[in-house]
Amino acid sequence: MSLLRNYSTQSLNREWQAYARDTNSPSYQSTLVEFLEELYQVPLVQAYGRKYPATLYPADSETLYPFEGLCHLTSPAATASEPANEEQKHYLKVLGERLRRPYMTGFYLKKMHLGEAGKVLRIDAGVSDYYQNTLTAHYLEWEAYKNIKRIKEGPASLALDYLPLRRRYHGDLSPHHAILAPANAFPLISVQAMVVFKDYRNKADIDWKIVVVRRPDSTAVAPGRWQFQPAGGFEVYGKDVDCNEDLITRQFDLSRALLQEYAEELFNADGVLSQQDNREVDTAMANEHVQRLLRLVDNGRASMEFLGVVVELAFMRHELSFLIVVDDEEYSLQQFFGSKDESDSFFTERPEAIKTLLVRDGVHSSSAGLLELAMHSNTFRQLGLGQRLA
Repeated sequence: MSLLRNYSTQSLNREWQAYARDTNSPSYQSTLVEFLEELYQVPLVQAYGRKYPATLYPADSETLYPFEGLCHLTSPAATASEPANEEQKHYLKVLGERLRRPYMTGFYLKKMHLGEAGKVLRIDAGVSDYYQNTLTAHYLEWEAYKNIKRIKEGPASLALDYLPLRRRYHGDLSPHHAILAPANAFPLISVQAMVVFKDYRNKADIDWKIVVVRRPDSTAVAPGRWQFQPAGGFEVYGKDVDCNEDLITRQFDLSRALLQEYAEELFNADGVLSQQDNREVDTAMANEHVQRLLRLVDNGRASMEFLGVVVELAFMRHELSFLIVVDDEEYSLQQFFGSKDESDSFFTERPEAIKTLLVRDGVHSSSAGLLELAMHSNTFRQLGLGQRLA
């Protein structure tokens, strides 16, 4: 039994390694982008001459911290779990321990409301967990990957007839409208932000800097590419299987989710994302780095602005995207650590240096969407950053 178990584990690891290798190849990415563009009939994100498997929806109007009215929780009751089919079960085996905290409660997109100009007015959300997100949203990229492989191995098609779970995600809606309101899926909402601050450390050369991190070469998605931080899930602060409806209602706070990721990924703050023995939301909000930023917002030295939503179409991940701008000498003198996993690849760079990195190594698709939203924002134009990154 031990030999069989070891063989099975090795086989699954080889399958995962092949998936990670194949899905990051230029030929695969080109096929995937072409398929998604034709299927969803939406403009894809572009950065420095390259298309990415994502689309974006800008904010309808200026929406600043604390982003009141942007997100609405339709019900605090958790969505009933659906059993996995055989293909999904195999995918879970391939993921193995890479699926961390599968039963962590989070908030999923039920509907994105757009104005007449096709811009985001508000978002309706429900309650689910990472397990259901993996089966009904994240799995869709694996399903597409398997069919793209079949194209190379013999006659096949990427038509929806060969993608039953993506077809189920769409329900009775057209693919384009299913981006805004998934029919039979629970895609957990994420948050991401670009942090821009004026660096006063060299008085003879004061300039704007942008926070960026290089993704590890060992990761399956976009290894070695650059990403803006913070970025993470919109989830309940606590522990796995937190399903108390009063707790969930209190923790449905978009500002808190963004600030938790900010403290953890820029300053390596402990205890701001989850706690096994604490459910008090204000514990995370009391973090010194969060409080410093909020004081600067209060006195006009910083701003936090909702830019819009980037939708990664392969995984159907909706990323609420923000711009954090700080102009304060004391703020720039503090030490930025990055998160535990990525502190060795964490940088604060001038806009021109950021462009050089992104052109050379590429950028994660969600960050490419965030960059495009920022480049079209009034704030970037006022600060003269758009021209420096163009």
